[in-house]
Amino acid sequence: MALELVEQPGGGTIEVNGPQATVTIQGNSSREVNDTNAKTMALQAARGFLTRPGISGQSGPYPVDADGNQLVDLTKGLPEGFHYRQDFKIQEGM
Repeated sequence: MALELVEQPGGGTIEVNGPQATVTIQGNSSREVNDTNAKTMALQAARGFLTRPGISGQSGPYPVDADGNQLVDLTKGLPEGFHYRQDFKIQEGM
């Protein structure tokens, strides 16, 4: 699986709130969703909605099951079909 944009709860791949937006990226590893390619993908998604977007924060990588539900109890290990996600907070430039 390559990196991909995740649909937001309100629909679409980007959640815009005034001059800010949230973009969620999904991949196979925590390293993959934290690298430069993931950041570039998040910024490219925001360019259609915000002027001069920049990353203002990141959630940190977190695992999800095959249905996209965040995995909280990792004492049993990671289930089959899991992925990692990271939420990028994007801010419009001045």
